[in-house]
Amino acid sequence: MFVRRAAFGASLCLLLVVAAQAQEIPGCILPVGYDRAQPPRINTSQTALLPGPRLRLESIRRGFDDGVPRSCSNAGVLTLRLDPRDVAPTDVYSFEVATGRLPADLLPEGYVEPIELPSGDFGFRFLWLDLPAGSRELAPLVAVVRINRVSFSGNRSEAMLLDVLDPGGTAATTARNWNSSLLWAVVAGILLVLVWLRTTGKTRRRMRRKNDLEEIQARLRELANDKKRS
Repeated sequence: MFVRRAAFGASLCLLLVVAAQAQEIPGCILPVGYDRAQPPRINTSQTALLPGPRLRLESIRRGFDDGVPRSCSNAGVLTLRLDPRDVAPTDVYSFEVATGRLPADLLPEGYVEPIELPSGDFGFRFLWLDLPAGSRELAPLVAVVRINRVSFSGNRSEAMLLDVLDPGGTAATTARNWNSSLLWAVVAGILLVLVWLRTTGKTRRRMRRKNDLEEIQARLRELANDKKRS
């Protein structure tokens, strides 16, 4: 009974975390890799553009087939990292394809804010359906992305042009790549272990308190008997 309740609790925690902020791709749901921002009020009296943003292409993870239905292996992940010296919490960014072609809905519309990446730096993570059902070929990525930045005061920066290139080709069909289903299973297992350890610790403390109380009661009875005999 306890195992079933703990498993249900762990699953519920995972669902709440994912649902709080997630991007749905046919087949899976993944955390969004940016924060939506309100359109800034552009400063029309600005006389000179600010220096452009400094981002670099951190990684491109292409989709693959891990053989698990509704896993996230078919998602592509494009990660961009901001130069740590160029991070301002009030700046917002926009992305658009200047030349070339990228998968539909890869780049967000409007303005977005960066998030903290697992590395501890700030940047963006964009997701797309990279391997539709039944497909075995990854389309090449060949594009130049124009990145604009606007400060809190509404001042615009020069545009930055970033090359996004990947040859594509035949998708991997093994699970040696990152497998989100396995990842969530590991997280659920860790949560179950933590719940079990906490419950076990409470049980042990209750048993110790009970034993201490029984010893005190036994000692009091002995003292009472000794007093009666004397």
